[in-house]
Amino acid sequence: MQEAIKRWQAVSPESVGVAVSGSEGPGVLTWWLVETRGPSDEHRATVLPLGVSDDGKRNSRLERLGASVFTRTGHVNGATASARKALLHEKVEPMLERELQHREIVPEGGSYAAKPIGWVEVSPP
Repeated sequence: MQEAIKRWQAVSPESVGVAVSGSEGPGVLTWWLVETRGPSDEHRATVLPLGVSDDGKRNSRLERLGASVFTRTGHVNGATASARKALLHEKVEPMLERELQHREIVPEGGSYAAKPIGWVEVSPP
């Protein structure tokens, strides 16, 4: 697991995305590497999937796909870079913040860093 995390950390965020066909879409399945540090300097790493529909709502069906999404047929998605960026900053990142609080992933008095390590756009066939 540590080797896989190191390998994916070296990839730029712009290079970690694909587009596939699936009835669970339209939407985006993202994976985040969340590294936390507690007040006593304890360290923990978590990989957190987040699925979001094109209208910005949470899509748990996408999250349940896991790595099986990579066996799907490729699909050309017409989304622009600016639309992807807006979805990321306006919907996905706030959703990540809420999920971290809800799951209490960040220890009280601690800090965290989150990096996207996967982006899969799912569009209906």
